[in-house]
Amino acid sequence: MAFSGPEPWLPASLTSQRLKAEEKTLDLEFEVLSVGFNEKGRYALRLSAENPLLAGSGDGVQLQVNDGDPLQACSAVTDVIEQQDPGQSLTLPRNKFIFTLPK
Repeated sequence: MAFSGPEPWLPASLTSQRLKAEEKTLDLEFEVLSVGFNEKGRYALRLSAENPLLAGSGDGVQLQVNDGDPLQACSAVTDVIEQQDPGQSLTLPRNKFIFTLPK
């Protein structure tokens, strides 16, 4: 027996206002508070907002780093940081990344 009514876990106030994901602008916000690595060395992090299995999935994505101007990009690389001590916690000067996905 299939249930055809509204989802029971949604409040009634939300069932009439549901929007499809395609109708919204979606922001993915990443803030790297601190990093640490198990080995000494120089490291950089790459953040991406795309589906590697779908060609062109990064088209139209905008990226804003810290409070800078938005750019057309679906990937970003942090500054290179050097880990001297494996127990050390490091911070990045460019640590806030906002990917805005197209509708």
